[in-house]
Amino acid sequence: MTPKPYNISNGGEWYQHRLVKSKKNKLVNLPMPVSYFKTSTYSEDLQTYLNRKQNELDSVESIE
Repeated sequence: MTPKPYNISNGGEWYQHRLVKSKKNKLVNLPMPVSYFKTSTYSEDLQTYLNRKQNELDSVESIE
């Protein structure tokens, strides 16, 4: 059984983690949660968001 999504808030932005039920056994969750970075205007897969932020940091560091 999956609980409600878990949110970590920071002002107008938050990370959301949601457990996903197994299709074979509804009492078991899949091992990896689905995670998002969200604001009041959009939502993005958490891994995509983190990769984009890392690329932005790398490009700033390479300029310096």
